[in-house]
Amino acid sequence: MSGQAEAQRCYAEALRVDVRHAPAWRGMGDLMRERGEHQSAVACYQACTLAVADPGIVVILAEWSYLTLAWANDDTTRTYYLKHFMKKLLALEIS
Repeated sequence: MSGQAEAQRCYAEALRVDVRHAPAWRGMGDLMRERGEHQSAVACYQACTLAVADPGIVVILAEWSYLTLAWANDDTTRTYYLKHFMKKLLALEIS
């Protein structure tokens, strides 16, 4: 099994145990980004953002998602996901 396949298996197992495990979502997002699967990476970063309650981390993950979108080569996809992500981010209730 390749290193990426093993990492994906481990992240998936962690998320099976706890779907709100932010580090697993972040790792899965990084893995998808490295593979060039930008839409999947953004979805993982969004899930990670929604799983955390620390405003500082939310901002960092928002910036990371934007950078991932910037690497996407499809303007329509980039625009759609950026709008979708920002809508979710703005809807967060952070205590």
